[in-house]
Amino acid sequence: RQCMEYLEEMDRPTKEQMLQTLQGITEGKIYVEIERARITRQLAAMKEQEGDIGEAANILQEVAVETFGSMAKVEKISYILEQVRLCLEKKDYVRAQILSRKVSPRAFAVRKTAKKGESTGEIGIEGTSIEEPAKGTPSIEELKIQYYSLMILYHLHEKNYADVCRSYRAILDTPGIAADSTKWESALKHAAWYAVLSPKDSDQVTLLEATKADSRMESLPLYKSLLSQFSTDEILWWNALSQEFADEMG
Repeated sequence: RQCMEYLEEMDRPTKEQMLQTLQGITEGKIYVEIERARITRQLAAMKEQEGDIGEAANILQEVAVETFGSMAKVEKISYILEQVRLCLEKKDYVRAQILSRKVSPRAFAVRKTAKKGESTGEIGIEGTSIEEPAKGTPSIEELKIQYYSLMILYHLHEKNYADVCRSYRAILDTPGIAADSTKWESALKHAAWYAVLSPKDSDQVTLLEATKADSRMESLPLYKSLLSQFSTDEILWWNALSQEFADEMG
C-alpha cells in the first residue's frame, strides 16, 4: 500500500515493473485483494495505451471482483464494465456477454431507503466492512449509462434490435439524460428506430406502443408518426417512407 503511493512519481518503464512486482506480491492474499485489483487495472490501462487491447483484456479478466467482500458496489460495477468494454474492443462477444451478466440491471435501481452518500446498487457478496471506492469511480447513474451503452454495442453485433431499443429506453429513464433535451431526444429517436427495426411480433407491438406513449414523443411528431405507421397491419410503400424520413435516415 505504501509502494502504491509512489507509482505516480515513477517513469513509465519503472511504473510497469513496479505494478508487475506488486501484482506478484499480492497474489492469493485476500487482505490486499482490492489493492491487487487496482494494480491490475492500472497495468491493463498501460497495455491498452500501448495498443495491445488483447493483452489488456486478458490481464483484467484475471480478477473476479464480484467475489470481493469489501469492495464498494460502484467500484465493482465499474471494474466489470471495464472488463466488458475491453472484450468488446477485441471483438470477444461471447466473453463480453458472460461478464455483462455479472451486473444485474437491478443494481442501478435507486433504493428509497438509501441515505445520502450511500451506494444504491446491489452486486455480488458483501461483508460488513466496505472500503471507499477508488478516486474517480463513476456514480451509479454514470455506470448505468455505461452499462446500457455497452449492451447496445453487443446487441447491435447480435442484430437484436428489440434489446437495443430496450437499452435506449433504459438510458432514457436516467435523471441526467432526462434533464438534457439534446440527450433524451437522441436516445428517444434511437429507441423509435430500433423499435421499428425489431421483428414484427407481440414483443415489437409492446415496444412500439410503450415508446409512442412516452410524453416526450409529442415534441418529435415525425417520430410519433413513424411509430404509428408501423403500429398497423397496413403495407407501407418504401419509396414514400424513405422520402418522408430521408433527412432523419441520412
